[in-house]
Amino acid sequence: MRLLTLLFTALVGLSLSLPSQAYPMTGTPVKQYQAFDTGFVSILRHWHLAGGAVAVIKNGKIVYSRGYGYANLADHRAVQPDTLFRVASVSKAITASAVLSLVQAGKLKLSDKAFTVLGTQPLPGQTVNPKAYNITVADLLYMTSGWSRWFDPMFGPWPRDYVSKLGTTLPADCATNARFMLSQPLGSTPGTSFVYSNMNYCMLGLIVEKISGMTYVDYVKSHIFQPVGVTDTQLANTTLGMQNPREAMYYPVDPDQSQSTKDWIAIPGLPYGNNQLLFKNFSDGGWVASAPDLAKWADGLRSGKLLNKTMIKTMLSAPPAFRGPKTVHHKKGKATTVYWPYGMGWFLSRSGNYSFYYTHGSFTGTNAIIFWRHDGTILVAIFNQKPGNYSGTQFVRNQVRALFLKKVP
Repeated sequence: MRLLTLLFTALVGLSLSLPSQAYPMTGTPVKQYQAFDTGFVSILRHWHLAGGAVAVIKNGKIVYSRGYGYANLADHRAVQPDTLFRVASVSKAITASAVLSLVQAGKLKLSDKAFTVLGTQPLPGQTVNPKAYNITVADLLYMTSGWSRWFDPMFGPWPRDYVSKLGTTLPADCATNARFMLSQPLGSTPGTSFVYSNMNYCMLGLIVEKISGMTYVDYVKSHIFQPVGVTDTQLANTTLGMQNPREAMYYPVDPDQSQSTKDWIAIPGLPYGNNQLLFKNFSDGGWVASAPDLAKWADGLRSGKLLNKTMIKTMLSAPPAFRGPKTVHHKKGKATTVYWPYGMGWFLSRSGNYSFYYTHGSFTGTNAIIFWRHDGTILVAIFNQKPGNYSGTQFVRNQVRALFLKKVP
């Protein structure tokens, strides 16, 4: 693994001295997208990224699909338009569509209490926090459950006091973590504050299973993917060598791990770091997909093939408790309009006078983005490497967004 990391570093250093066309591009070029291609390769070069794939869909038809750079640096395998990538938290938007399909079918209500639906019991020796029973299905979807940022049990490293209460070895599965969270204090009243937490969508995956009587994967494949022609999307496997042959490698391999200390516990030897326990993060971050498959699924939402207009409006709206945009005046006389940041699985934004929606996800070696423009055009971009810090990852997303708005007809 260390050898692959060194090889990657050498190849990146070499790429800096080569012209932009040194990055291979696969798929059919389209004249109207030449400026987009140039800009996308510039992003890869600037951030020293191994590769990525893009798909653009309009009115149910994929009009552009290309691969850029390398899916595997060791053997110079180029990214293809249908190369598979981990999509990380884009999985949450997939889960939201599954939950809302059950609501639409009358099998579930957004007002249902989440822990009551699941029949969750606390872990042995733990005392229930009664306020947790006020968390609704809608609260999980909106990320307004009230859990604070202090701890996310779905990803490591883990505090030792958490591990001592589990009564099982690491990593704990979603159902066990739900039992643990039933006893934890809330940082805010459910329904009042947005705080991003993977536990929300972990629990929603359990609710899909409970209500549908199917496994989460089977329900999503049969009720969400199959109706819109998505065929290749699957759950990820953390272990090297167990991935689909069409899946990209992720860089860096064997990154610096967070070390175990007297207060925190890590799992050594994971190829992409402690947060890559994807078999435990099925509904909040576990899917592997190609860019065209994600585009088909997202357009299935847009077109009403998966959800009716009422459900789509709910999905892409702020919670009812949020009473519209707020203008905040600063001391220097500047005014900023503040919008609620999150619908159900999708971030809510603006582009000029129009609504603009997006969902994204990242792990070590993964950066996935879906942008949904007001005219119904949808762009998917997935990378098998990301900058070394969160700010860089955000910059990449913003640069792809700018390309989408300016260079995609």
